[in-house]
Amino acid sequence: MLSVKTREHQYVLINQTGEWLLEDQPTEKISQEAADLFVSRVANLPAEERVMKQSAPLAPYGLLAPAVEFVATGKDGQTIGKLTLGNKAGNLLYATGQRLQGVFQVRPDLLTQIPSKAELLAKSQGTPETRR
Repeated sequence: MLSVKTREHQYVLINQTGEWLLEDQPTEKISQEAADLFVSRVANLPAEERVMKQSAPLAPYGLLAPAVEFVATGKDGQTIGKLTLGNKAGNLLYATGQRLQGVFQVRPDLLTQIPSKAELLAKSQGTPETRR
């Protein structure tokens, strides 16, 4: 399960028997390709540079009121990962996470690649030729 919270929207993606669905609209079909690609990008986001080794005040990095927060939860309901993206600094974003010690900088591309619920639903409504 991946919880996505941005300043514009919030939703939860659930992987049920290998298929992604929206928690609040489980009967609606969403684009599996778009969901897989998005979740993969979040899970594999590389850190570019460590800014602070230990915990520090998060406000200067925009991490108290983050641009985006992702929370991965296992089937047992336990949080298995958390990634918070804050302010942009030059060509990078500040980031911290549950298993990351300190504050890092990451590429900002992910901010423009977060689909809204409507986009996930719309992408699944393609013509028969585009569906797989």
